[in-house]
Amino acid sequence: MLTSTHPTPTIDAFGAIDSLDFEQIAFKANRTRLKKHADTQATSVDQDIQAYKNFLKLVASHPGRELVPTEEIDEIWHMHILDTQRYRPDCEMIFGQMLEHYPYFGIKDSMDQHQLMRAFAETQALYRETFSDGAYDKADATRCKGHACHAPTPCRCRTPGACK
Repeated sequence: MLTSTHPTPTIDAFGAIDSLDFEQIAFKANRTRLKKHADTQATSVDQDIQAYKNFLKLVASHPGRELVPTEEIDEIWHMHILDTQRYRPDCEMIFGQMLEHYPYFGIKDSMDQHQLMRAFAETQALYRETFSDGAYDKADATRCKGHACHAPTPCRCRTPGACK
């Protein structure tokens, strides 16, 4: 989830986003998924990286909107953030400043959860009308370190570790 800081995209934000090199992130994501999902088919890292780039394009073209990533997009976003030597300059190249990540949206109370669900539905509709890759079709809940923080979930627990 984005914070109230609304970055203003640079002149060619889409070109800048398309030029981002996520080779190292792809390598790390593939290794992480192999360890986590050795017995199952994980989604394609390349598809998720493209969906993250598309999400960044939505952020660039809709400044000030509350946009909510899917679990897969959020996973790539977290890996990008952790690459601090690249994340800051990438954001400055695209938006002119850091793109803030707020992982607590939807956990405060039922009104906050309702706002999260509304923002996710709006993001899902906007993404689907802009891109045809199906990234928001499965729309699973995102969980950051044990608590739901992005996509709405049928599970109503709001505390870390209470449901998995």
